[in-house]
Amino acid sequence: MTHDIFVYVEQFENQVVGASWEAMGAARKLADEQGGDVIACIVGGEGVGQLAQEAFAYGADQVVLASDETLADFRVEPYAALLADAVERCQPENVLVAATFRGRELGPALAVRLETGCIADCTELEFEDGELVATRPIYAGKLMSKCIMPERRPRVFTTRVRAFGKPEPEAGRDGEVVTLEPVLAEEQ
Repeated sequence: MTHDIFVYVEQFENQVVGASWEAMGAARKLADEQGGDVIACIVGGEGVGQLAQEAFAYGADQVVLASDETLADFRVEPYAALLADAVERCQPENVLVAATFRGRELGPALAVRLETGCIADCTELEFEDGELVATRPIYAGKLMSKCIMPERRPRVFTTRVRAFGKPEPEAGRDGEVVTLEPVLAEEQ
């Protein structure tokens, strides 16, 4: 495992969901603190490759890209299988998924495939004594809980929409693009 942070970049019709850039900004901050890289993962049908440059501008050092017509429409099982394969190849310490409608389903499904835990709906992520501490609301938001996952790697976190600021894109940033093929066939 490295100090790298893996971020699922959600898109719909080749437009990135803004909450993904918020998760990317949180990942960039954490990676800079720990000396790791940010690995963005973009999954979809034809045309998603164009989003790689945008991911670099928002802070990614590497983009894992899966572009296939069988992935054009979101389905949790094929997406979770593909992301689990990508995470196992990249070996990041942490995985961030924006807690959108799709992300709330995908984050825990990914954690199950990776046999790890998922801390959901995080409003803050920070390192304390070398351990990543996630703050999340409990009791309908009346209290805030600080959570850690010391015994499992990688760790999966879903980030609450609008809890993290969207970073300003940096034109001219570039990095490596790695392509992946779908893990499950369309009928699976």
